[in-house]
Amino acid sequence: GMIAFFPPGTLGSLAVMEVDYFRATKAEEQLVALAIVSADSLGDALSTIYYRYSPQEFPTRMFRDESEARTWLMTELEKAGV
Repeated sequence: GMIAFFPPGTLGSLAVMEVDYFRATKAEEQLVALAIVSADSLGDALSTIYYRYSPQEFPTRMFRDESEARTWLMTELEKAGV
């Protein structure tokens, strides 16, 4: 499982949308679930668009709160038997 943290303003570039980074690195072979913690509305919006156009083989969910992200991620790991 992985938690990605994005401080305000770090997800403001549309160029990020051009590549499916997880597919390019074969992340589905390693990741069970991905929790993304974004500190701003723009980051939320861009991430939602990105994952809509680049769906992953593993569950992915956006959060504003780190504690909620960790709880969700631990639940996903338990479901996967990890």
